[in-house]
Amino acid sequence: LGYIERLFNLVSRRMLSAHLYFDWIYRFTKDYREDQRLRKICMEKANEIINQQKKNIMDQLDINGNLETNSEDHYNKPEIFIVKLLSETFDGKTFSDEEIFHNAYTIIVAGNDTSALTVASCCLFLAMYPTIQDKVHSEIAQIFPSKHSPINADDLKQLVYLEMVIKETLRLCPVAPNIAREALQDVLIDGTVVPKGTILLMSFYALHRRNDIWGDAA
Repeated sequence: LGYIERLFNLVSRRMLSAHLYFDWIYRFTKDYREDQRLRKICMEKANEIINQQKKNIMDQLDINGNLETNSEDHYNKPEIFIVKLLSETFDGKTFSDEEIFHNAYTIIVAGNDTSALTVASCCLFLAMYPTIQDKVHSEIAQIFPSKHSPINADDLKQLVYLEMVIKETLRLCPVAPNIAREALQDVLIDGTVVPKGTILLMSFYALHRRNDIWGDAA
């Protein structure tokens, strides 16, 4: 999915280039044309997934137009989020095509690398700190003594130390180091008025490493 990585690069470059914040300038750039081309690819992929899953669901309808969901396998197997939205729509609960499309688009674009990056960062930190790695291993081995041990939600709640490691990893290496938001109305912050329409850029990466919040080891 190189086109997603390239799209992220373009978005990041625009976020770090003040003159590109203005749409009327950005539209005249080469980046804008490539941006639109890549977004179109992502949208086509989202529609492709939706149409394929719609076809799969249509194949599961009974003669009355209802989904056949009485089998034990249906309730035991995990459900894909987009399939769940489409299934609910066929069952009479309303989700518009636009809502389903935007959810699929978000998963394709924003959910592509986030989990992989977090796991990679976590493994890196564990390798850097063998003592921490040993504690994580001991906790997992205690709760799951065999590689064939069943896993359920109650067991996962007992992985307290592992959860701490994951949260610390997210603090040091947030999957979204920066985030932008538009002020929908005039906002007063510490005596300064932020006008409506202003784009605010917040750095979680910097916030999570502030000594005055996290201490000297931040």
